[in-house]
Amino acid sequence: MDLTTIIVNYNTANLLEKCISALRDATQGISNEILIVDNASKDESVALLQQDFSDCTLIFNDKNVGFGRANNQCTPLITGRYVL
Repeated sequence: MDLTTIIVNYNTANLLEKCISALRDATQGISNEILIVDNASKDESVALLQQDFSDCTLIFNDKNVGFGRANNQCTPLITGRYVL
């Protein structure tokens, strides 16, 4: 795996599709895994992630644990040479 990309989400359902689509376009030609942590969003983020992005590794927190801790939750899952 060349690249592991971590996305921490909180109530940004309106931006997720654009973000992930742009990421996939930018990483064509390299192997990339996407890890997404949802920090207890109250909008439609969870349903959107489960429905449209099941090919990504998804973590759903019961409470907002903050940006740093959410990133750290992905540490054991990283397989890429580089992390974004």
